[in-house]
Amino acid sequence: MSEPNPLCLLLIEDDLAHAELVHRAFASAPGRVEIDHVESLEEARVRLAATKPDLILSDLRLPDGSAIDLLTTVGGDPGCPLIVMTGQGDENLAVLSLKSGAMEYLVKSPETLRDLPRTVQRVLRQWELALERRAMQVALRVSEERLRLAMEAASDGLWDWDLAGRSVYWSPRMYTMLGYQPDEFPLTLLRIKELVHPDDRRRVARSRPWRTQTGGEGFALEFRMRTRSGGFKWIGARGKPVAWDSDGRVLRMVGTHVDIDDRLRYEQTLQETSGRLHALFDEANDAIVVAEHPSLRITEVNAAAEGMLGRGRSDLIGAHLSEFHPADAWDKCGRLFDQAGRLGAKILCESEVVAADQRRIAVEISASRISLPGGRLVLQGIYRDLTERRHLEAQLRQAQKMEAIGQLAGGVAHDFNNVLAAIMLQLGLLRADRRLPAEMQSTLTLLESATKRAADLTRQLLLFGRRQPAKFQPTDVDVLIANLLKMLRRLVGESVQIRFTPKADHHWVLADIGMVEQVVMNMVVNARDAMPQGGRVELSVDLIERVPQGDPGDGRPTNPVPSDFVRMTIRDQGTGMDEATKRRLFEPFFTTKEVGKGSGLGLATAYSIVKLHNGWIEVESTLGKGSEFSVYLPFHNPVRAALQAGEAAQPAVGGNGTVLLVEDDTIVRTFAALSLRSVGYAVCEAVDGHDARKVWSHEQGRIDVLLTDVVMPQGLTGWELASGLREQKRDLAVVLMSGYTTELPQHTLDPANRLVFLQKPFDTVKLTRAVRNAIDRISGKGADSGS
Repeated sequence: MSEPNPLCLLLIEDDLAHAELVHRAFASAPGRVEIDHVESLEEARVRLAATKPDLILSDLRLPDGSAIDLLTTVGGDPGCPLIVMTGQGDENLAVLSLKSGAMEYLVKSPETLRDLPRTVQRVLRQWELALERRAMQVALRVSEERLRLAMEAASDGLWDWDLAGRSVYWSPRMYTMLGYQPDEFPLTLLRIKELVHPDDRRRVARSRPWRTQTGGEGFALEFRMRTRSGGFKWIGARGKPVAWDSDGRVLRMVGTHVDIDDRLRYEQTLQETSGRLHALFDEANDAIVVAEHPSLRITEVNAAAEGMLGRGRSDLIGAHLSEFHPADAWDKCGRLFDQAGRLGAKILCESEVVAADQRRIAVEISASRISLPGGRLVLQGIYRDLTERRHLEAQLRQAQKMEAIGQLAGGVAHDFNNVLAAIMLQLGLLRADRRLPAEMQSTLTLLESATKRAADLTRQLLLFGRRQPAKFQPTDVDVLIANLLKMLRRLVGESVQIRFTPKADHHWVLADIGMVEQVVMNMVVNARDAMPQGGRVELSVDLIERVPQGDPGDGRPTNPVPSDFVRMTIRDQGTGMDEATKRRLFEPFFTTKEVGKGSGLGLATAYSIVKLHNGWIEVESTLGKGSEFSVYLPFHNPVRAALQAGEAAQPAVGGNGTVLLVEDDTIVRTFAALSLRSVGYAVCEAVDGHDARKVWSHEQGRIDVLLTDVVMPQGLTGWELASGLREQKRDLAVVLMSGYTTELPQHTLDPANRLVFLQKPFDTVKLTRAVRNAIDRISGKGADSGS
């Protein structure tokens, strides 16, 4: 590779010491430099006539003249850049040197001489730029006429602005573009300004295109101009300076005007359409993902996709679609995406995606191919979150299942009630037999307790099936929990300890015992599930004398009356809950347990039961520190509770008269008849309503009480039978028996009807008291329900 040519300098300096300093400066500079040293202008001219250096370095004052003489004398242009040096700075001389054509003016000093190589390089670059600019000016002038002729033939308008003479030329197209005839009006700068839209004039004036410096790239503006019809049209103006004065000020500019009205209108329409489409894309509820085909690399996503996948846009762009699909689902999805891309077929399928937190989200995917300009193909996939739909479907299935279970429970409980009624009546008859030894009496007591427990279970089944209303009665919460402990310990297993220490003071509430038991069991089971590794559940009961105003959203009454409330507290050592979980805790079907391990109904049912008892539930919980559920129920007066409890312990009530007993269940009918006869009543038996009417026709004169089941075979109900017989005997006492009150018409239990309802299953005491109360209601001696 050949070496570059050396830099050739002509040094004109009569001071040998200064000349030596110049030599030294270039000797240490990079590159090869050849310096031809002369001491006078005369010598310099001889050298310039023989050869042309790359640059001249000249002292200002020389023995035979001045360095400026090289530029100003006839034929003095040396054809290369000149740097003038002087020992003493003079501003006037500096200006004169530069105006004469020198490229640089230096005051000699150790610094400037040492920096001389860099100065030379800079001046050479400026010289090259100046040469190029001059060449361009020449070429522009040569082509001006050619350009003018070409523009006249084109659809663009041509203008030529002489800033020095303040005159403007418009080609014919400039006029016709605005609807005018060529040269229709005198063309002045003022008239042109008036044609510009008032709202655009300041912007056009601020642009000051005529201030473009020498060699500038010109300008481009868009503004409106008035047409001959009075409207306005958008014009695209471009211009470029073509002549400057010696100070670099623009003397002349040429340019074009283009009618861009249609283009802007189309662009605006396109922008509005694009904006609407972008808004639809970004604000869509469904996740939308755009991917290149066939690479399946994501190129665009909307906000819903970011939310669904739990990742930001920057994390999604460029990723492969398969990264967000489980491996077991991608095989199918990948084939469908490929099919959509190759064949242009729209696909619709259900699959899953994996979010950043590793949750698998069920989605419905609709994908189609889109062709873009340039032949690019992309796939647009719309992902619809099926979580809510699946949740609703699960709720529907669960509700249907619960309805079916409820109907089954009601039917089973009805049959159990008849069996239990027979057992309880027989136990009552046995207890009335004074010949039984004492040890048998204690056995009967155990049997009665077991049958009452069985009766409670059937009543809970009926409550579960919503076929029996709540039965409120004075209840000692401490006793209720103590009686449940054995069952609770079986429920939670050996890994969970249950602690409950009743206090000396009893805490009475007016409650449905079965329902409150269900609340306790649900919450203890919930506490157990929160401690998969085992732990301790603590139960306590206390009395709160005053309850502060509650927030309407926490389940409390919005305006609680200052009163006493019994508080049941269930505390566990489990995993605890965050605030989001606590907010949804009592929603039906909401559960944090694994699929198949929770219905989401336990706490929702507890909440409904407590609300039915005019109470509320408060929850305190922290993640990792366990939970505490406090159930508040209104305190009930223990004196009244004791009195009512004493009533239940009264013995069977005897009487006289004749009872027409109508019951289709043979066992219940047989033992009910035996129980009534054992206390003094005469009994006529019938298996259904039609049979009862036959008995009535023969025994009407001596029948005092009608004791009938509500629902019986042959289509005649107990209420219809009672209504018909009372038309014949107005003072007929009536007792209606049933396992649940929903079988009775709404008006049946109206006090004006003077009848008694007897809940199945019942024992001898309840049976005889119901008959006595029915007789007393007719005679006006009492009004107890007997139920």
